[in-house]
Amino acid sequence: DDRWDWLRLLLEVCQFARDASVAESWLIAQEPYVASRDFGHTVDEVEKLLKRHEAFEKSTATWEERFSALERLTTLELLEIRQQQEALRRMSQNGEKRPEPEIRSEDTGDMGEYS
Repeated sequence: DDRWDWLRLLLEVCQFARDASVAESWLIAQEPYVASRDFGHTVDEVEKLLKRHEAFEKSTATWEERFSALERLTTLELLEIRQQQEALRRMSQNGEKRPEPEIRSEDTGDMGEYS
């Protein structure tokens, strides 16, 4: 039973990773369009760009639900949060001081000697 639950958690994490990768690929593919400074020089070019923009907006709307799904925490993340909360609760009951969070240079964007 524990193995089954663990495998289901792993499946959910793998599905999240897959969905995140697909979403990232879509965003990367859209970047040239969004960053483009081409506003057209003729009526035909502007009309073509308007149609392309409408298609982009429709495509974005269809992706909105997928991006919202990626914002939700996975069951594994929720379990980890519960475990951390339980550990903090036990520490406070025992009168122990709450540990300071470890701050890594990757978390702060500090490049150390490279900046």
